[in-house]
Amino acid sequence: MMIAGAAAALLALLVFAGVAPVLGRRIQAWQATGILVLGSVLAAGSAILVLGVLASTWLGELTWVRAIVPWSERTLTLTNPVPVQIGMASTGILTFFLLAGGYVAVRRICRQVALLRAAPTGRVGTDAWAGMLPPSSSATDLTSRTEQAALLDRAVLLDDPVPDAFSLPKPVDRIFLTNAMVNRLNPAEREIVLLHERAHLRYHHGWLRLAAQLAADFVPVLRPAATAARAATERWADEYAARRIGDRRAVALAIARVGLLHPSTQSDVPAGVRSAAGDGEVPRRVRALLAPAPVARTGLAGILVALLLTAGVSSAMVALTGEDLFEDATPAAPTTVVTVPGALPHQQAHVRQR
Repeated sequence: MMIAGAAAALLALLVFAGVAPVLGRRIQAWQATGILVLGSVLAAGSAILVLGVLASTWLGELTWVRAIVPWSERTLTLTNPVPVQIGMASTGILTFFLLAGGYVAVRRICRQVALLRAAPTGRVGTDAWAGMLPPSSSATDLTSRTEQAALLDRAVLLDDPVPDAFSLPKPVDRIFLTNAMVNRLNPAEREIVLLHERAHLRYHHGWLRLAAQLAADFVPVLRPAATAARAATERWADEYAARRIGDRRAVALAIARVGLLHPSTQSDVPAGVRSAAGDGEVPRRVRALLAPAPVARTGLAGILVALLLTAGVSSAMVALTGEDLFEDATPAAPTTVVTVPGALPHQQAHVRQR
């Protein structure tokens, strides 16, 4: 049961890591983001749990471990279904995941904290952005004056010669544009960029990406899923801007133009917060915007959910089986019979010694 459950959990994890990036591009962006992020975290947790249980079956038979936890070596050896080679391999893999992943994860978190602390938080004010956005023709426009004012109130202009635009999540909760980017875009394109970045803030994309990246730090096989999660948040922001503007083609052209302007290096903007406009996903995002609006595909999403359920249930079975294994190997504490005057023999109290 333990070996079968572990194999099912790890196989489901590998299949999820392989098909998630492909299927994630074929479902709605918000669905893909949720499944990829939550799935990465669940898959990483399941992998570490399964490896931990398998490793414990080998570690439990070591002399120094038995000196700490007094279970029966003979019982554990006879009932242990995990071969020694698998237990040793699981211990090595788990140690590598925890040490290497922990190191990378701590560095990533420290870098994120440093970026948030170093970011300017003051509002620039809408007057400084006068003429930056197209005028609203009526109070009923999707991007009305009130909405434009809200966009500009979150925007911060950076003095940087390299075109770029990005956002930082709460507690900063600001959109940053370099003056080089602003000067190279027309008012309609600036509005699209601001709407795109506001979607990242509204739906907490920065923290969702971080969660997927941390999961991949501990279980490297999930890196494609983390990359796909980042791409899904970009598509989500693109679709948000397209709904607000009401013109998918205009948004596609703006994304393409920003992608051409966006540099890969030679910017004063930290690499950790640069926008995804300059990555290889831009052509795919443009094609998605030029196509009709995506529809829900519950079948494809269901495949990913089924894989995650398989991994979760299987890892839970492994954990329960491992718990039973060590409980059976733990000798029962001796009992003392307490004689009660006037009681029959079968009514005597048995007290377990601790």
